[in-house]
Amino acid sequence: MDALMLSFSGGFMMRRQLRRRASLAVVMAVVIGLLLASGARYGPEQSQPAVKETATAVIDSGDVDGPHAPVDRVPAHTTVELSDGAVVRDFDLGDVELGPQSNPGAFRAPVRGVLVTPDTEAQSAPLVIFSHLRTFGCADDTFGYPCARGVEEIRADRGMTYFGKALAAQGYAVLIPDLSPLWSGAELSAPYDQVAGWLATVGRMREEAIAASAGRDSVLGEGLTGAVDASRTALIMHSRSAGIANAAVESWRESASPITSLMSYGGDYGVPDGPEADFAAPAPAYVPLLAVDGDADRDVKQAGPMWLAEHIGQPRSAPAISVRLPGYGHNYINRALSERGFDDRVLDEGMEAPKAADHERMLTDVAVQWLAQTVRGETGAIPTSSMAELPEQLVGIPARWLIAPGVERVSWTASGDAADAPALTALNGGSVTTCRTYADMDPNQYSDRCPYPEVGVLSSRSFTAAVTLTDGGGGHLDTDAHDVQSLAVHLAPTGDRADGLTHTPLRVVVTAADGSRYVLEPSGRLEALRNLARVDANGDYTLATIRFVLPEEAASTHVVGVDLTGGPAGGNISVRGVDLVTAGR
Repeated sequence: MDALMLSFSGGFMMRRQLRRRASLAVVMAVVIGLLLASGARYGPEQSQPAVKETATAVIDSGDVDGPHAPVDRVPAHTTVELSDGAVVRDFDLGDVELGPQSNPGAFRAPVRGVLVTPDTEAQSAPLVIFSHLRTFGCADDTFGYPCARGVEEIRADRGMTYFGKALAAQGYAVLIPDLSPLWSGAELSAPYDQVAGWLATVGRMREEAIAASAGRDSVLGEGLTGAVDASRTALIMHSRSAGIANAAVESWRESASPITSLMSYGGDYGVPDGPEADFAAPAPAYVPLLAVDGDADRDVKQAGPMWLAEHIGQPRSAPAISVRLPGYGHNYINRALSERGFDDRVLDEGMEAPKAADHERMLTDVAVQWLAQTVRGETGAIPTSSMAELPEQLVGIPARWLIAPGVERVSWTASGDAADAPALTALNGGSVTTCRTYADMDPNQYSDRCPYPEVGVLSSRSFTAAVTLTDGGGGHLDTDAHDVQSLAVHLAPTGDRADGLTHTPLRVVVTAADGSRYVLEPSGRLEALRNLARVDANGDYTLATIRFVLPEEAASTHVVGVDLTGGPAGGNISVRGVDLVTAGR
């Protein structure tokens, strides 16, 4: 976990915040250099006879600089277990040298994990890779590999075996690498490159699974011939693992196993804490992405929707979707954490909240639905189409959506550059101020800082247009969009309402080139405008999407203006962007 908050039985908490992110270009340059110049190398040979695993080195407790697998470590034998209708292989392929390039053997990590396949005669199960979070690898709550003498090792990969079995029951082959040794260093990029290490580690496992499926001799054992279809690989990431998505997609793009679907849970995408706009790079535009976040996450908090909001105007051929689910935290999808009571959430005594089993069920159900739609091409409830209604719930849980569609569209996004045009302007007594939201804990009064909401919190780091809505007044956008099929607004209420209304009233009117005006009806519920205040807590708002459909008589019209106005009760909204979809699907 990049930002680790673990609650111990005595109430002690430790928090580690790491927010450094490299651009994709820099990452890929380092990756290629390491992989080609022997910064990441394998050993011992995978065909070596395996005996009991040994770990002779002793490290001090506390934080460490990275993994130091003993050079005499002998890989453990592969074990095979039939469990819950799945075949579970626990394997060890030796070690990988992680570099740095000047000293390739300075850091070494084991290449091991779990492969779960269906216990059926079915062939060609699509490959799903689950990449877990950064967490303690040792039972004394320390990082590093190997653990201190006499201290039990904690395997976060095995904590996700339940997930692998659940997906295997749906016909998938699930590879779960053990990444705790690789992630033991605090930083992604130094003193060794963890992205390059991930590509080397997981790439080696992927090659072994492909070889076994092709009928070649493999450490994974017999019974895998024809079992795995890596030509449509999906990658599911937890926490820190989100930082390797772009490099993995680009590195494997021309291979026999390209990544065709991305999903994250509690992804640490990297959002700025200060004035620099150092967001993590946008996701690859040609691969569909679903970023799932629990709104009770106290580790990465709402990094997913904040990061996607910054890139909401990115031209895409596949959708990038953020969904926020109430009550769910960061850690309890992994049994290695839930069985030790490591709950990142802050829960009052007696508070009803999703338990570990609820987290597991949620993650499994969402993944099954997402994979069915993006890997198998089936229809489903997740709104991957730009014309789909935004459902009120996802797998029975209230859902708040933010979506960058994968279609042609004319987009406006709020910007701090006054030269950017067009701009949202005040209309009929409303007001519009372009400003940026900063971290609440940052006390600096930046010149472009948005005013604090009177009550409630807006979790954003991007520029927005802060609009005061009145009865018939608000903001106006000049545009020039032909053949418009639908419209989406990405926004949030600017804090809680004090008048008891459940939603902030919003009226959207488009003006056609011939002067006709059309009032748009929302497609689905107005969850993005819901007042999130509770009796015991202020609302915590993230930017979300509302979709509108054009009336039948206005379908495929030429739109030159968009008005956002309020009702008699008024209100305040923060608008990140507006999309006019010109090629709906």
